[in-house]
Formats: sequence, structure tokens, C-alpha cells
Amino acid sequence: MLTVWVALPRLAARSRPGFLTGPEDLADAQSPINVPRVHIGPDGQPHFLIIYQFAEIKVIFFLPINATTQARVLDMGFYTSLHQFLAKRLQELAHGISQLQLRKPAYVPRPGPAPQSCGGC
Repeated sequence: MLTVWVALPRLAARSRPGFLTGPEDLADAQSPINVPRVHIGPDGQPHFLIIYQFAEIKVIFFLPINATTQARVLDMGFYTSLHQFLAKRLQELAHGISQLQLRKPAYVPRPGPAPQSCGGC
């Protein structure tokens, strides 16, 4: 079993879709891009950690650090493309989950033996 421990600053909840790690503001080309590095596996291989949130759904990416990903995680266009790809799909997923929750029946106890009295507990 692989366990990954990550120490991150407290991530603010977002009211709109966006990155919890990565660029602070997709609309601002000069926005700082903050991507933590984590070490994964028995050899402690370094990876970039990118977290994207839509409603209550969070998607976490671990990108191995190499020359390609090093350039990519510093490019605002990468995050814009990823946001465009994820937002629509996660919106559909969130809608599907909410529809399933609406159809979920209220708690109904399973038939079984009647609860027993504790005899004057």
C-alpha cells in the first residue's frame, strides 16, 4: 500500500471551478503559479501536485517532474486548457451525482429481529 503525505497550506474553498494549486487566477496572465512538489513511492520520486475543484469534486494530478512537465506547469495555457477540458465534464458528473442523490430513498430500516430491551439498563 502506498501512502502519500502532503503538507499544504490551508486551501481555500472555491465557489467557482478552479485550481486549488497552480495559478491563483486563470483570468490574469501574470498570476503567480504555485505548484507544490511531493515525493511518491518507495524511491521518493518527485511529482508536481495539481488540484482542481468543481463544486464538491476534487481532481488530483501527480505529474512526474521532468523537463516537459517543468515547462508545462509554469505555462498558463496548460491550466487554461485543463480547465476547459475538466469544467464541462465535472459539471456533468456533479449534475449526475445530484440527480442520483435526489432519487435516493430516505433511510428505511432493514427487516430483521426486533430490538431487544436491555432489561432495565
